[in-house]
Amino acid sequence: GNQLEARVTEAGRCSGLQCLQTECAGTRDWFRLWLDVWQLRGSRLGCWADTIRLVYNRTSGQSSNVAGVETRVPGWGQTTSVEYLDPSWSVWVIGNVGSYMKDLVQHFVDLGYERGKTIRAAPYDFRLGPQSQGQYFVRLKKLIEDTFERSGRKRVTLISHSMGGLFGLYFLQQQTQ
Repeated sequence: GNQLEARVTEAGRCSGLQCLQTECAGTRDWFRLWLDVWQLRGSRLGCWADTIRLVYNRTSGQSSNVAGVETRVPGWGQTTSVEYLDPSWSVWVIGNVGSYMKDLVQHFVDLGYERGKTIRAAPYDFRLGPQSQGQYFVRLKKLIEDTFERSGRKRVTLISHSMGGLFGLYFLQQQTQ
């Protein structure tokens, strides 16, 4: 789990639940797609569903965003986008539901690790399978090598959760000894 941001680049695209030209297209700036708890209620739910869904290409075997939507994953190499899925003030009002890996990261910080230097995150678009994320694995290898150098050439340990375990295994199987 990590944050995922989106923006609508084409107004007037419609799909099953709601037209992107309505509420969604009103925001041409980047907005938090995952997780923003206020998007998961009432009339905004249709917009969210249209924006987060994927299109599968049977020929290439790859998935992509629907036409008119761009996504990005914030926080590469930092821990913020995995510590807090929804960092907005409003989630604190309803009981700190935005906290995700905060306690795990803080545990390592308490042991002497430094955020962004010796404890780092490699957030990814969790909607896409490994075959649709070739560039992610190139960046992951560089992040691991950079972390190795930043930590004084100490061994790097990969910690993953849920589908991240499968991504880690896929990545490691692609590496040479």
